Amino acid sequence: MLSTVARYEKGLRTPDDATMVRIYVFTEGEVQPNDFYELPDLRAQRKAA
Repeated sequence: MLSTVARYEKGLRTPDDATMVRIYVFTEGEVQPNDFYELPDLRAQRKAA
């Protein structure tokens, strides 16, 4: 049985908004909401355009 944190780590679950704020505060900004999503590097794409 996996804990909720383990599910977050494995990408099986995404925290809700309130939980993301708590994680951000608890980790002093080391873990941010964008860390839970696979996002393209938009800055590199803008520079190439």
